[in-house]
Amino acid sequence: MIGKETTAGRAAKSTFLGLWLVFSLFPLYWITVTSLKDPGDIFSFPIAYWPERFSLQNYQGLFGKADFGTYLVNSLVVSTVAGAVATAISTLSAYVLARFEFRSKSALLMAFLVTQMIPSFIALGPLYLLMTDLRLVDSRLGLMLVYIAVCIPFCTVMLRGFFENVPDALGSARRGPPATTAPCRSCPGAAPRPSRRHGPRPAGTGSRCRHASRRARPTCPR
Repeated sequence: MIGKETTAGRAAKSTFLGLWLVFSLFPLYWITVTSLKDPGDIFSFPIAYWPERFSLQNYQGLFGKADFGTYLVNSLVVSTVAGAVATAISTLSAYVLARFEFRSKSALLMAFLVTQMIPSFIALGPLYLLMTDLRLVDSRLGLMLVYIAVCIPFCTVMLRGFFENVPDALGSARRGPPATTAPCRSCPGAAPRPSRRHGPRPAGTGSRCRHASRRARPTCPR
């Protein structure tokens, strides 16, 4: 029947997913194992899928001779700061584009999309000249500014779609119900307070309404 999966179908699916998992994870396994081999054993034949003895000589040369630690710290600092700043700015701009209507909104969105169509290498020359004039070449700050400027349009377009899918009722519930005003007794034209002699109290005028009236600030009609 349609909608029911047979045992053979489940077995075929599990086999396919298992093979795909091995195919995807094998490069990571091979990179890790190769990095733990001696430099002379990397190109040995026949190929050893598991090293006979582990060695950290490759990592010692990487961090000692190649100064890889400096490059790693630079990448972590630049990516973290640029990602945080670009996300913060893009969140504000995306919320405005998703919730408000204003002039040139369509033109602004089109400009964001056009920037994603231009290949990045076209801007390498102008960016280098600009950073040279600002004396930001070969510095973390210059790289952060370039990454932030490149990421803001893309992040804004992506987050705008997210904010458009969020119901408006969530924002209204977060702000809470609107405040009510209760007329003071001394104001002319104010409705008199119902008395018990005039009959039973209408439905919906229980303790909740009394507490709301106490919290509300009396206002007189002008």
